[in-house]
Amino acid sequence: MSFLRLILFFIREGLLGITRHKTLNFFALFIVSLSLFVLGFSRYITLNIYNVLSGWEESFELRVILKDSIPSNEINKIISFLKEKPIVDSFKVITPKEALSTIEKISPALKSLSFKESENPLPYSISIKLKKPIDENKIYSFLNDLKSLKEVDETIFDWQWLNKLKGYLKFLTFLSWLLFVALGVASLFTVTSIIRIIGLSRKDEISILYSLGATPIAIRGPFITLGVIIGLLSSVFAILILLFVHIIVRQMIEDPIILELLSGKFLTLFDQFALVIVGVILGGSGGFLSLGSIHEWKYSHYI
Repeated sequence: MSFLRLILFFIREGLLGITRHKTLNFFALFIVSLSLFVLGFSRYITLNIYNVLSGWEESFELRVILKDSIPSNEINKIISFLKEKPIVDSFKVITPKEALSTIEKISPALKSLSFKESENPLPYSISIKLKKPIDENKIYSFLNDLKSLKEVDETIFDWQWLNKLKGYLKFLTFLSWLLFVALGVASLFTVTSIIRIIGLSRKDEISILYSLGATPIAIRGPFITLGVIIGLLSSVFAILILLFVHIIVRQMIEDPIILELLSGKFLTLFDQFALVIVGVILGGSGGFLSLGSIHEWKYSHYI
């Protein structure tokens, strides 16, 4: 019961600390919210881009372009070849007519040309889906086998650009973390300094509590709680600002591809919870460090 009373005392004193020093606490809230917003926004952007890249990776396929005027028996040879390959998950032979129909859907202006079947300039091709997980070494070995076939004119499998995008994304994430660490250190210093100023305004109370035999945790408790409250409020503000940005971006961007890349989904509940935890740890750590050594405050009421 005494432990519960102590916790309630910490919470009450922490809330009083917020209301007593509004300007100082507002500045601390701003700095901590800014660092948490940078972390949250970085996670928000990278999460959406990773989701899009994962979708592209799942639908990624290898396209084999066959030589012009290839007879059906030669196509059957390639089909038999593909069936023997364990790396192949599924495949589909695309006729020139089907290829032209697909292109016309993408560019309706081509319909006006109205090719005759005998005039269709497009060759036969085969769309191949590979088994997951994709092993790059096996892929390139398979590509070399395909290119060695006399019936094959060209293979299209630009996997490297997807890997490059993932590499750039990892670098962007690394830079975001660096920025967050810099802002996090600034936030910790700000919270520590501000709560120490608040502690100095109550140095007589602290020294009297120390003289009466109060434990260090009983003295630090209200200041740690004040830091936790600052961190908690900052994380809530950061999430609300991120939600506002998410709504604005979805209203402003009309291109569906760019919209999916930048603002497909909001942060998951786990990410939001993690952001709150980071804010609480930042604020609580600042509150804990603010008083330094409790013994320094022993005779401060005589100064």
